[in-house]
Amino acid sequence: MTITTAENSTQGALEQIIPAVTPTHTMQTQVPEAQVTGLFIEFEERTTESEAKAIVKAVLDNYNMTVNTINYNYSIMPSRYYIIVDKDKIMDIRDELRKEEIWTDPAIPYLRKGNYYIITVPEQIIHDKNFLMILEKNNLQVKKSVWCYICFRDGSGNYSDQKNWITETDAIRIKNDIEMNEKVLIVSPDYIE
Repeated sequence: MTITTAENSTQGALEQIIPAVTPTHTMQTQVPEAQVTGLFIEFEERTTESEAKAIVKAVLDNYNMTVNTINYNYSIMPSRYYIIVDKDKIMDIRDELRKEEIWTDPAIPYLRKGNYYIITVPEQIIHDKNFLMILEKNNLQVKKSVWCYICFRDGSGNYSDQKNWITETDAIRIKNDIEMNEKVLIVSPDYIE
């Protein structure tokens, strides 16, 4: 289950590591590209199993790939809580959260998705009185994500067989395509250790 690309995957990976340097043959052999065995996909709240599978299948069909396993509501990755904020309000909301010292870290995690931002929030604050007041004042709701895992290994469970592992470059292309869907929050490759 390999994806054929027109671009040299090793060269693409090296250009990301060392920008503006053309890799030599020695560099290419010294820095092999990482292999990916699957993808962790975080979906918005209320994304059903059939919707999640359809989203993944539609993207993988574009790469002529099939997957044996799609684990819906993947319990190893804990669901996260998040709020969706319009792009015009993101700075105000972040400032309010900081002012209330809901986060002490100056870099509140957030992700841009189309015309809005997703701000992840720790579970311990979702019942905090000040946090709830900020939500009410700004007409926001806390949501809980759903994780799925897709595996590129074959159905035999043979972990030493690399025929279904894909290169990091190909995994990033698939990741970017899946993240284009409005129901997808984030996609994380699962690298071989």
